[in-house]
Amino acid sequence: MFKKVLIVLCILVLLGAGSFTVVLYRMGINPALWFSMPSSSSFTQADNKNNITISLEEVMSGFSQVTDFSFFPGSDTQLLLLQKTGELFQLDLNRKEKYLIMKLDVLTDAEQGLLGVAIHPDYPKIPCIYLNFVVLKNNNDTSQVSEWCFSMEGEEQRWFQNKILLEVEQPFKNHNAGHLIFDKAGLLYIPWGDGGSREDPHGNAQNLQSYLGKILRINPEAYNNELAYSIPEDNPFVNIPDIPDEIYAYGLRNPWKLAFDPLGRLIAADVGQDKWEEITFIKAGGNHGWNDIEALHCMKPACSSKDTVMPFIEYGHDVGRSVTGGYVYLSSEIPELTNKYIYADFVSGQIWAAELPSDNLVIPINSSDQARSYTHVYQLGQWPVLISSFARDRSGKIYLADFARGTIYKISNPENNQ
Repeated sequence: MFKKVLIVLCILVLLGAGSFTVVLYRMGINPALWFSMPSSSSFTQADNKNNITISLEEVMSGFSQVTDFSFFPGSDTQLLLLQKTGELFQLDLNRKEKYLIMKLDVLTDAEQGLLGVAIHPDYPKIPCIYLNFVVLKNNNDTSQVSEWCFSMEGEEQRWFQNKILLEVEQPFKNHNAGHLIFDKAGLLYIPWGDGGSREDPHGNAQNLQSYLGKILRINPEAYNNELAYSIPEDNPFVNIPDIPDEIYAYGLRNPWKLAFDPLGRLIAADVGQDKWEEITFIKAGGNHGWNDIEALHCMKPACSSKDTVMPFIEYGHDVGRSVTGGYVYLSSEIPELTNKYIYADFVSGQIWAAELPSDNLVIPINSSDQARSYTHVYQLGQWPVLISSFARDRSGKIYLADFARGTIYKISNPENNQ
């Protein structure tokens, strides 16, 4: 995802303004947006009922290839930020300062790199963070999830790697996923893609003996000496022969960001292949369809939604090419957004807000119209940014990262900036 877009942008610069405009149109991007950042989203009057006007307020810049960022629990100003090339920064938004905490030796080809960070929900009582990244191990590309904790030496924090929790060999250099998220019970969710290439050639997503194409769930606190973590007793495949106890859900292609809604439902944005992007409520033990199904559409000559968890949002590649999942907006600063799920497209710069459905209606195959009527989606504008990640602060406001410019923006009420 990242490498392809950066190569395209470099080629566009070399081709000149005319070709730049043509190719951007073919990518679903309004070329006018890339020459200046608009002050706020704008829409035609006839379309206003399906739109919410926002502004993107720059809060900090000077980064490179941001892959993830996360606020410390209970904070509106202190956060951690990752760069694809292995740097972990701590940010102070009040002072506009950044501090390099560590630099990891990671692989950075294609979609590899330092990809995900989660802070323990009981921080600072439990002073630990969790990172997801790709390294070279025994001559194999390997995704690792590790725990890092710190101790205080005077007024200085000393970070150290406590333990590697999980790792998996990656057969290809894409579809590493990489996000990490905790639930309220302190359980850690780990999404990994199907291993890469096209159409899941190794069949990993449907293979319940593989970690790839799955969401895993663990407790980072170890209760015995056999594992560096413990297995939640209610994981759906616990004690089932030949299925790893860590697996929580399967049938995913490249889940790029997870979030919990106010009802505790886990939401995954799963990047599609050639035609469709999707957002799904993750079901414990559920098969989410890939590589038989892409969003609401068959990938193979025959498929069925029976016993398959279907998405509640999909959009085609006429609109965008790579979905980036976000969070539910919990602030009252923009009342029209409160309790809506914010998400975006990495390539086109489109941002949306969705009213989350209260039930889990099963949408049949090829029922795009039914999906659109089931979930009301509002446009928040198309912006000249490559949105790689979102974060939410203590107050429920949502921020986004621009992978290309290395800038962090807050989604703001344009009336506050007048």
